[in-house]
Amino acid sequence: MVRYSFIIPHRNSPELLKRQLASIPQRPDVEVIVIDDPEGRGGGYARNQGLPQAHGEWLLFADADDFYTEGFLEVLDTYTDRADLDAVYFGFQMVDAATLSPEPIVTANFIQAYDGSAAAEARIRFGINSPWCKMVRSALVHEHDIRFDETCIANDRFFSLQVGHYAAHIAVDRHILYNYVHYPASQTNRQWDNAKARDLLYVNIHSNAFLRQIGHPEYCRRLVNLWLEAWREGGYRRFWLLTKSYLKYVSTHCRS
Repeated sequence: MVRYSFIIPHRNSPELLKRQLASIPQRPDVEVIVIDDPEGRGGGYARNQGLPQAHGEWLLFADADDFYTEGFLEVLDTYTDRADLDAVYFGFQMVDAATLSPEPIVTANFIQAYDGSAAAEARIRFGINSPWCKMVRSALVHEHDIRFDETCIANDRFFSLQVGHYAAHIAVDRHILYNYVHYPASQTNRQWDNAKARDLLYVNIHSNAFLRQIGHPEYCRRLVNLWLEAWREGGYRRFWLLTKSYLKYVSTHCRS
């Protein structure tokens, strides 16, 4: 029986993919599905292609350039026989791409500060948008037809919000099981274009609509913050790309 299915999008990073694959134990109950995306259609597209191929009871989503912590699967083994659980959220850390030394990341604190309260649980369900710090029961995904946005950026936000909403019961484990590799802002900024600015707006607008629909408007992302982050992380170029995309969105959707 396949207990775990790991779905990993991959594009042009074979050496980093080897590191990721080496961090996943080779066991009879483990299935690893690597989806090559040579055309660059995005992680959401690749993960959606992997979902129908997954046979595992539990789904895990990893990025090709990240890696798991040694012994992580033994920690997850302690949860897989709990029939009441639909998702398990676990600790992670952000590490520098060059040195692999830990760097601060706010959302990781949500895991470490979890105290079992309703407020702390909601913060984890709706405040952590990354797919790689959670293990999701495959039956939940298929029952509610949960899929990733096939956008070139932020394709995991809506998927994570739906998992957080539909999961009847979750568990939270503070052990750091995953290493998210962070690359310099200058490198990220060079990769920005009109499509990414457009998709970032789209994801946040329809994710906010979903949060209001399910009664959690407090987790909506204020669109003005997108501009603040654009200026802080990418300067004038990213700020202007986002502004152009917003003006185009308004002209398309707000015509009388």
